[in-house]
Parts: sequence; C-alpha cells; structure tokens
Amino acid sequence: MAADLGEGILDADNTDIEIIVGMYRQRKFADALQETNSRLKVHPDSSQLYNIQGMINIALKQDDEAILSFNNAVKRDASHASAHYNLGVLLRRKGRFKESVESYKKAIHTNPSYVQAHNNLGTLLKDQGKYKEAIDCFKKAVKLKPNHYTAYYNMGLTYLNLSDNKEATSAFKKAVDIQPNHTLSSNSLAEVLHLTGKTNEAIEILKKIIKIKPDFDKAYFNLANIYNSTGKLIDSIGVFKDLLKIRPNHPEVLNQLGVVFLEMDDPE
Repeated sequence: MAADLGEGILDADNTDIEIIVGMYRQRKFADALQETNSRLKVHPDSSQLYNIQGMINIALKQDDEAILSFNNAVKRDASHASAHYNLGVLLRRKGRFKESVESYKKAIHTNPSYVQAHNNLGTLLKDQGKYKEAIDCFKKAVKLKPNHYTAYYNMGLTYLNLSDNKEATSAFKKAVDIQPNHTLSSNSLAEVLHLTGKTNEAIEILKKIIKIKPDFDKAYFNLANIYNSTGKLIDSIGVFKDLLKIRPNHPEVLNQLGVVFLEMDDPE
C-alpha cells in the first residue's frame, strides 16, 4: 500500500503535519499516533490528520481502527482522494470488495489522474470477472503513466482471461520492455508464447528469468514442462535437478521428476 502521507488538504498547522510525518518515517508509530490524537483534539475537522491517523494504524496492524480513521477523513472532506484510496485498499484486504470498488471510484472521481487507483480498481474488477471494465482501468493507468509496467502486466492477465492471446502478448511485452527484471511479466510472456507456438522464444525467456532470479520456482517448472512436452526429457530432468539444488526434497519437484523418468524408455 502506498503511504499517502503528505497529500491532501493541510487543514491543520503544517508544522504539526511535518512532525508527525517525521515520526512515521522514523517508524516511531506509537509516538506518531499519540501526537496525531493530540492534534485532532485541536483540529477535530482535519481530514489530513485522520488520513495520517489511518496510515499509522495500518503500520500498527490495527486495520479496523484504520478503516474508522479513513472514514472520518472522507466524512470531513469528500474530496480527499488519498483517504478514499487508502480505504479502498483496506476494504479489499478485509474482503469487502464491493465497498472497495466504490472507494477506488470515489478516489478517481476526485482525482482522475490517480494512477494507482485506476490500477487497483482494475485488479478488483478482473477478480470479479468484469474483464472489459478492468482493461479500461489499466488502459487509463498506462495513459497517465506510460511506464506503469504493473498495469501492463495486469492488462495481460486480463486479456488471457478473455482468451485474447495476441493482446496478452502485447501487454506482457510492454511490461517487460519497461522493466526487464519483472519476472512475473516475463514468465507470463513465456507462457503465452508457448501457447501460441513460439516455444523457442519462451524457452529463452525462461532461461533468462532463472539467470536473473534463481529462486523463481515457477520458471523452472514452466521450462521443464516445455521440454517435457516437446520430447526433450533429458533437458526437462536437468531443469528439475537444478531446482532441487535450491529446493532440496521439494515434493512437487520429486513427483515431476518421477513422471519424466517414467516417460523415458531407459531411465537412469
């Protein structure tokens, strides 16, 4: 979650805000909360202080109190976009998805350029099966921030749900172009390339992922399974053995190895 401290209307004394934010950034959360509560007695209508109080409560793992804080913030200032956004994040965490959607929409209504709100709303809509609406959200996010690789990644996943491999490939490629080390995007790109018959490209991408992030299990499984599906059983075994070096006695790896050995005419 992005800490939106410092955004919004500073309806309390700026010095008060700076002191509290300083405590927050130094991870002195209890002191920051005490100071915020003290300032709220002087400025009971400060939406900014309530938003900060919510962020501190999150840091203290007091989500219910944080929800109350953010609700207090938007009651005092319905145009406080970051408070609506923060409320949306927490409501989603609590499984209150419908309310979360509404909070993100209010954040966007107040601030149409709120990139992360567009992205988060899109992921919620995707999870609810509202794929076309979700894609619209991701498109708005990347229009506002063209280097938002996470939005492109989420867009790719959504296109996959629509069985649109061409658009999914395009979205994943854009994500990887922006952030080559984003292994989730690279792995998803490899998966869709394999699905569309571009197996050699997929293999090269997966090899690169393993080189960049040797502990990314899914890339090993995908690479080994591609080798297996194309009859390269020795290569498949080699990949699983490499994974066992970092994941000794991994039950799924051992099981897959056993399956590949059984497929060989003369297993060693």
